[in-house]
Amino acid sequence: MSFSFFKKKNSASESLRWTSDYLIIQICLGLERVGFLDYLKKGPATIADISKDLHIQQNFIAVLLDYLLAIDGPIEKNGDTFALKGGNPQKLLWAILAYREVFNDFGALLLGEKKYGQEVKRDGYYLQLASGAFSFDANRIVLEKIKEVGNSVFIDFGCGSAETIIKFCSVRGDHFGVGIDNNEAVVLEARKRIQQSGIGERIALCNADVQNIDFWQKHVPTQKRSIFLASTMLHEFLRFGDTFLIDFLKELKKRFNSSRLFVAEYDGLSFEEIKNEKDERRKLQAALYELWHPFTEQGMPQPRERWESLLDAAGWKISEVISSENYILVYDCS
Repeated sequence: MSFSFFKKKNSASESLRWTSDYLIIQICLGLERVGFLDYLKKGPATIADISKDLHIQQNFIAVLLDYLLAIDGPIEKNGDTFALKGGNPQKLLWAILAYREVFNDFGALLLGEKKYGQEVKRDGYYLQLASGAFSFDANRIVLEKIKEVGNSVFIDFGCGSAETIIKFCSVRGDHFGVGIDNNEAVVLEARKRIQQSGIGERIALCNADVQNIDFWQKHVPTQKRSIFLASTMLHEFLRFGDTFLIDFLKELKKRFNSSRLFVAEYDGLSFEEIKNEKDERRKLQAALYELWHPFTEQGMPQPRERWESLLDAAGWKISEVISSENYILVYDCS
C-alpha cells in the first residue's frame, strides 16, 4: 500500500478524500473528549438530548453530525435520532489522544524547541485506556492462568485503571492485589473503580515508579505467593540500556525468589521488516507503534528472541510463550 497523498499525480477527489479523512479523525477526537461516543453506546439519541445531557452547543453538534452523515462517516440517522455505525472507534482514538501532544509538536521536537517530558507529555488518562485496550487479551490470558492460584498476591506494574487487579481479586477471597502506577491522575481514577468494586480492602494502590521496589514492596503481603504482571511496559526501561532492565529484573528475582512473572510485550519489527511486511494490519500497527517510542523517550519494542535473552540474563526461566491479540507475546516466567 502506498500513501497516495504524495503521489506525483493526485486527482482533486483523492486529495479531498485525504482531507476529509483527516477532518473525520479530528471531529471524532473532539466527540470522544466530550463523552459523545460513550453517550451513543447507550442507544440512539436526538440532537436536543445530546446537547442537553452533554452540555454542548446544539448548533455545533448539529453541524458536525450533518457533516459526518454527508460524507459517510461513522454516524447513522434514523428519523430524528443518531447512532454509531459499525464498530466502535474509541480504542484508536484513545491512542491518538494519548500521543496527540507529541504528534502536534513534531516540528518543535525536531528543532529542539521543546523537549519531551517537559513542554511535551503524553496524556496519562488516555494512555491507560489505550494500553488497557491494546493488551486486553494478553491480560485475559494471564488471569486465566492464575485465577485459581490460592493465597496469592497479584502485583501489576503500570496498573492503569486497575481492571486486571479487580478481576483477579474477584475470583477468590484469599486473593490480594497491589497496583503500581506513576501517574497520579490515573491512580485517582483507579481508586474510584476499586471503591466501586466492593473489594477495596484487598487491593493496595501505589502512586510510585515501578523501579522503586523499596517503596511498593511494603504493600506486598509476605505470607502470600507473589505473581507479577509487567504488561507492555518493560520495554520503556530499555531507554537506559539492557543492563538497567536486567539489573531491575535480577533484583526482583532476588527479593521475590519463589514468585512468578508474566511479561507481555509487543513482538517488535524493525522498520526494514515493516517495509517488507505483507499483512497490512501488522504493517501499519507496527509502524505506528515504532514511531512514537523514540519521540517519547521509550525503549524500542523488541522481538521474541531479544526478550528471551534479556529474561534469561536476569535469571528468569521462561516456561511458556503465548501469542495474544495485537501481536503481543506473553512470557510466563519463574
